[in-house]
Amino acid sequence: MAEELGTPLYVYEKDAILAQLARLKRTFPGVTILYSLKCNPFEPVCRLLAGRTCGFDAASPGEVHKALASGQTPDNILYSAPGKSLDDLQRTFDRCTLIADSLSELHRLNALASAAGKILTVGLRISPSLALGPGARPDIVQALPDKFGVDEERLPELAREFQSLTSLHLAGLHVHVRSQVLSAQALTAIFTHVARLARFWVQELHRPLAFLNLGGGLGIPNALEEGLDLDELGCQTGRLVASLQDLCRQESGGPLRLFVESGRFLVGRAGSFVTRITDVKTSRGTTFACAPGLMNHYLRICLARLMNDLPLPDNFAGPLEPLWSGPGLALPLVLGAPAPVQRVTLCGTLCTAQDIALRDVLLPGILPGNLLVFPNAGAYAAALSPHGFAGHEAHGEVLV
Repeated sequence: MAEELGTPLYVYEKDAILAQLARLKRTFPGVTILYSLKCNPFEPVCRLLAGRTCGFDAASPGEVHKALASGQTPDNILYSAPGKSLDDLQRTFDRCTLIADSLSELHRLNALASAAGKILTVGLRISPSLALGPGARPDIVQALPDKFGVDEERLPELAREFQSLTSLHLAGLHVHVRSQVLSAQALTAIFTHVARLARFWVQELHRPLAFLNLGGGLGIPNALEEGLDLDELGCQTGRLVASLQDLCRQESGGPLRLFVESGRFLVGRAGSFVTRITDVKTSRGTTFACAPGLMNHYLRICLARLMNDLPLPDNFAGPLEPLWSGPGLALPLVLGAPAPVQRVTLCGTLCTAQDIALRDVLLPGILPGNLLVFPNAGAYAAALSPHGFAGHEAHGEVLV
């Protein structure tokens, strides 16, 4: 593929994506898996998942339209983002399920629906009173001020305000705390808290509930970490799902549609970034291997190196999503002519000293013409990178 399509190149594996999706469907029966388009919006990947009963989480009008173009239906697209402009709302009105991020946004939606002579079904994003601490297996901590959603503590005082939104059917709740979580216990604690919020919404505020996003952000491990225990998570979540369905049948007389956000779990490990070594040289005792497209086409690897260089506090384990998932090197596979293992620094070809992916790592095969294949590059990689920087050639992408 490198010979035929050129490099730098992203390669995504269809079978690996579908295998991960099958694992999530077994873990969360009766729950719609919600895929975040900002994670990887490559059109063949979107079409693949749209055809497999996934829902899509969109963060802009552009992503809503991309979801529709991939064959997704409006009821399977949840558009949630802070600070939506009036133009954003007009461009997506009736084309998705809008998740309001604030009270003022609810009023703007109510005015749009009233002008259109419609009753619009919308959701509300809630900022829960708890959060997750640092690391992939975090403790539960008290929430800090949050740019996302309405504080759950304010719901009782806002209940009367909701009554004035006569052109809205406010019938959904959306909660998402953080991505790259590898702890079944932490995710279960979040899901349990969201379930309590749903009960409060229905039983204390006497509001209808047609859909509920439990959140998620399921992570993928690096080479030194254990993966997420899906069996434990599924067992705990199954009981919650059953109790929530009973609640809605008793209080609302209808079923509740539940969503769980997949995070990078579906596509993260299904992607590789491929680039070719163009030069190898030594400077003052350090061997540098140059390969195009690192900082401008695969930004995450350079950001990870930058975080590794910083004097971080001993107890800081990240993540800073989607820029950095935490400590851990992403060593590439080297393909091509054989050469002895040597200590090398991998750098890109941009005219900036920050275009460095890895420092002082032991790798075989470091020769011009050989390929570097970086794993775990299916999520927050191509979509996150500044491809136009310095005017270099575009990267390629392919689903195989």
